[in-house]
Amino acid sequence: MCNFMSEQIGELAAALSKAQGQFKPLLKTAENPFYKSNYATLADQWDSVRQALTENGLALPQTTEILNEDLVLRTTLIHTSGQWLSFLYPVTAKGRTLKDKANNPVGEEKPDAQAIGSAISYARRYSMAAVLGLAAEEEDDGEAASGRGKQKPQKEQAKESPQADNLQDNEMKKLMKQIHAIGAQKGRTHDQLSETLTKFFKVESMKDLTVAQLKASITKLNTLPDKPNDITAAHQELVKSLAQVIGYKYEDVLEYIQITMKQNNWDWKYIQVQSAKWVSDDKEKFVNNIVDYFASKKQPGL
Repeated sequence: MCNFMSEQIGELAAALSKAQGQFKPLLKTAENPFYKSNYATLADQWDSVRQALTENGLALPQTTEILNEDLVLRTTLIHTSGQWLSFLYPVTAKGRTLKDKANNPVGEEKPDAQAIGSAISYARRYSMAAVLGLAAEEEDDGEAASGRGKQKPQKEQAKESPQADNLQDNEMKKLMKQIHAIGAQKGRTHDQLSETLTKFFKVESMKDLTVAQLKASITKLNTLPDKPNDITAAHQELVKSLAQVIGYKYEDVLEYIQITMKQNNWDWKYIQVQSAKWVSDDKEKFVNNIVDYFASKKQPGL
């Protein structure tokens, strides 16, 4: 990996150090059928770092270029001060192996657009993880780039191995049970969990979720605050009135208030005083704060 940088990188280094401490948990929602492992997609990585990079004046553009007749990916970490770091990573894509009638390899096809696209995507994930220090824990998931070709669908593989199918079913049952246990601890009902997860992963029911998606759900649920035990009826009525005035769900307003209380060491007495402003002079600011909070999570309702 070739390195280039501006004359000074002190401000960039300080901003990156701060941003790394603010990165969100890195979810691994994709499955590698060759190694039976999970890895973080490019979208997973961006969900983890986007907000922290933006808040610390950092940007990470990635572009392709030709260097010595070879395709390379350039990843550049830029700071608002004008300081920058740039890295080059080779993009290597292989075509399918050609074989003779005796099944002996005799050559290789020219890589098609899909193989090249897969190689670029792999290079982007690998470079981004290296530059930002992400623990993506990817195995060799760049299979199309290495010329292995497509594998049989997982459902078809499962039919060929009843034992593997039973093991996966048992694992999914354990994960589902764990999700509901954590959901109960966080104050989420079965219906709330089902609605949120199916909507986020774009499936018809929770039974359609993969093992990787279930594990990602558990990681996200664990970051939420526990269901409070000290909310009195008066507190509940206060939150309900706030939710009604600003037109938001009671559960969403309660979650935002709990998070804000924890971050600022506020108590309910302070919330009661502030609530008068939140429904009058500071109403727009209060609503915008809630919108920003759920937007940063990328999972409404979780």
